[in-house]
Amino acid sequence: MFNVKSIPTLPIGIHCYERGVYLRVTTHSRSWLYKYQLNGKRRELGLGSATQPLSAVLAKVAPLKALVAQGIDPKDQIAREKAEKKAAEVKAAMPTFSEYVDHAFEKILYLRGFTGAKTEVAWRCDIGVLKGAFGKQRLDAIHRDDVASFLRQWWTTKPRRGKDLRMRLYGILNVAKGEGLIQSNPAEWKGCLDASLPPMGLVRRSMPEKHHTAITPEELRELIGKLWMEDRVSSLAVVFGALTAGRANEYIKGKWDEIDLEEKTFSVPQERRKDKKPYPHVVPLTRQLLRLIDRLDTSGDYLFQGRGRSAIDQGTALYAIKHASGRADMTLHGMRSTFSDWGAKNEKNFLVSEKQLMHAVGNNVFRAYQRDDLLEQRRKLMQEWADYLLPNV
Repeated sequence: MFNVKSIPTLPIGIHCYERGVYLRVTTHSRSWLYKYQLNGKRRELGLGSATQPLSAVLAKVAPLKALVAQGIDPKDQIAREKAEKKAAEVKAAMPTFSEYVDHAFEKILYLRGFTGAKTEVAWRCDIGVLKGAFGKQRLDAIHRDDVASFLRQWWTTKPRRGKDLRMRLYGILNVAKGEGLIQSNPAEWKGCLDASLPPMGLVRRSMPEKHHTAITPEELRELIGKLWMEDRVSSLAVVFGALTAGRANEYIKGKWDEIDLEEKTFSVPQERRKDKKPYPHVVPLTRQLLRLIDRLDTSGDYLFQGRGRSAIDQGTALYAIKHASGRADMTLHGMRSTFSDWGAKNEKNFLVSEKQLMHAVGNNVFRAYQRDDLLEQRRKLMQEWADYLLPNV
């Protein structure tokens, strides 16, 4: 025991003031300690500097002794209270989904670098749906059951839509997880949603198979003959797509510097290739295509220019084919299926046709040996196709 007045002169060591209350003296400091024993283990807690009034020290010790008397470890209790305080602070600062989603999407745009405006538009559209479902919820309050309940309305009736929405939500919440806002992602499939929803493969196998609407070669020949007679750029874009059997994204955004009139080719650059191979897909230009190109406006960068010299969008070309055919279910992509049907019926070389469609054929070993783009064989095939569609041009 020691007198309070002797605190400044006590030597280096640990000195007892009363049971459980001690003063630790070192070379550079003097501080109060609370020492106790619980469940056979000795522990201690710092109570602060010796410069504070003794009454303040004893006031700190009283509740600690009360906890020990109840069999509660004061050190654990203090750690628990600190954790609860921190959790409350984090909870108060935790953004809602609506507050956070725009930041997350900008980060996703930066990290993924979407090459097509169509993809970004689809993301923004789905984000609007997700905001409607989760907008007011804090990020840490979104749980697996919430996500599963939201997805069920599409999962078995519109599986592709359901899959897209899950992947968008997963991407956004993954950014939040990476930034330490949440500990787990409730939109994760494996080990999370797979316990609440059937696998997408099973859902799709149970649904009737759907394809892009395709018309017969005879019907397409009549339609292309009709569109050829029109001067609208959207109609000519459809004709170009039919004659090349290309994907809409490949030719709608086509540019003049991708046309080589001397070599009679149109080169689809890597960024518009669906397979993203690091070289252009070279498309042969038939006699009919060269005639079509002569009819296009060359004053801008794009083959099919809309207002302001920007390229027309796919919706404009899609309207043209629907309007000309009189069928609301017509698609631009369906013309590729018609080309395949024509090739099969007329016993055209399958590999050459698939090369024109930019499809992968065979396994990895086959593709490793079959690297030639078969341009000249494709040129002959596509001229036969063009002569079938537009025999008098």
